[in-house]
Amino acid sequence: MKNLVNKLSRYAEVKNIFSNSSMKTIVILFFLIYFVVGSFLFKDYGVTTDEVYQIDKARITLDYVFGRSNELLTYPDRHYGAIFPIILDGSKNFLSDSRDVFLYRHFITFTFFFLSTILFYKLLRELDYNRFLSLLGTILLIIHPHIFAHSFFNPKDIPFLSMWILALFTLTNVIKQPKVPTTLFHGFATGLLVVFRLPGVLMWGITGLAIIYLFISKQILFRKAFVTFSVFLVSSFATLYIFLPILWANPIGEFISFLSMDPFVWGGKELFMGSFFEVSELPWYHLIVYIVVTMPLVLLLLFVLGNMVSFNKMVFDRKNTLLDVKNRMAIIWISFYFSIFVLLVSRAEVYNGWRHVLFLYPMILLFVLEGIVGIWNLDLGPFILSKPPIIRYVRVGLIGLLIGQIAILILFIAGSHPYEYTYYNWLTGRKLSNARINFIMDYWGLSYREAFEAILAKDDSPSIIVTVDNIFSAKQNWSILPKKDRDRLSVEKYDSNVKEDYFVSIFGEFLPLERKNLKLVDTIYVRDAVINATYSKKTK
Repeated sequence: MKNLVNKLSRYAEVKNIFSNSSMKTIVILFFLIYFVVGSFLFKDYGVTTDEVYQIDKARITLDYVFGRSNELLTYPDRHYGAIFPIILDGSKNFLSDSRDVFLYRHFITFTFFFLSTILFYKLLRELDYNRFLSLLGTILLIIHPHIFAHSFFNPKDIPFLSMWILALFTLTNVIKQPKVPTTLFHGFATGLLVVFRLPGVLMWGITGLAIIYLFISKQILFRKAFVTFSVFLVSSFATLYIFLPILWANPIGEFISFLSMDPFVWGGKELFMGSFFEVSELPWYHLIVYIVVTMPLVLLLLFVLGNMVSFNKMVFDRKNTLLDVKNRMAIIWISFYFSIFVLLVSRAEVYNGWRHVLFLYPMILLFVLEGIVGIWNLDLGPFILSKPPIIRYVRVGLIGLLIGQIAILILFIAGSHPYEYTYYNWLTGRKLSNARINFIMDYWGLSYREAFEAILAKDDSPSIIVTVDNIFSAKQNWSILPKKDRDRLSVEKYDSNVKEDYFVSIFGEFLPLERKNLKLVDTIYVRDAVINATYSKKTK
């Protein structure tokens, strides 16, 4: 240990770690390995309810664009853009079986996210982090269990997260070089971001505040600031109009309806802190709680420290802070806290955990990286005036914590696959079963797929009737089964009058494992938490 400490002590600044050319090879190998791993794992996941909506959205939008139908004008989800659904819908030209279609969709969804992780690495480099920290930040993005799982099957929130990374990247270029080409590109990226999902409008405010910051910090004159923001708005709105066809018929009316969020209504209930809530009745702080209880604890600590470090550089250490670091702090604080402020003030109806706002996580990681830099240099705030002799041990401890946290996350992903999205940290209790009775687990019902496969493997009957507590989720997961299995298995909504062979539950609104008049025959566990149970009325 002493030799390790002495070796690490030779590096006075974090930027010197792995700054040699070998890091380029390591980065390339990492992305290659990540893509290969993802190419093997995408087949393992079930189907979300949103995937069927995406298929309908692509069909209805294309019919409207090519003049085949006006159904889009009255379609409830007409304000959701269809760029990514159309990309996914390309499978219908060469795939006919529903299983092949959904597997194709999962592979494309993963590939889209994979490309955005490369862009995230580039973003961190643009923000002047060295290759080691940029790669570390990218790894932390990928191995968050929720994001890792969603990157294969979530056709809305993950593509939006990917586009958010693109918009942050183009925003960084604008702050570095506020010229017409960079501004046009950022406007284009922001327009596409809004098309992907409504929260993309946050980037309008973020960009405006970033340009105001450039003006106040005397990096640009007022005329330059005005022209830059004007070019950004024009290019952003033009892109939005071109790629959101519902605006073509009634631009002003549909845009107002779009911003009001009236079309985006979900009528289900959500388990939060042990009670079921209507979405409109969820406490204002539920979003913050979900982020905190699903954040790896070491990263949560580093996030807090990162806020201290960055605040110190902005407020107490202005004279010694380099311009590029000042600009980086501006991007981090404006993008994250403006987004949080608007989401909380607007009382946005966020449900199913925090999947709708997964785009916040890349910005959280920026604070995490600042926390890492601060600990490495023992520069955590205005009260630390010098570096004590224990800096060697602090650095070794930091490395140990990061390695340990990464190892824990990888082990959880490996042990819980393909249900990584059920991850909760120890703030909910050391047992995952504690989280199960307080927070949502398999809200999309992806575990139906495994339950159906288990029934089919154990029961060789030519015809099997299964009832479920969420028919919509179950039907989608029935669709990804091989055709020969779909022909044997019939799925219906649970009804006391139905003479089913099996009943499968994902505990959507009923948590107890025991069911009256039903015999438990199989369960799906993630660690000690049951997320799916199969019951039988059969007597054999």
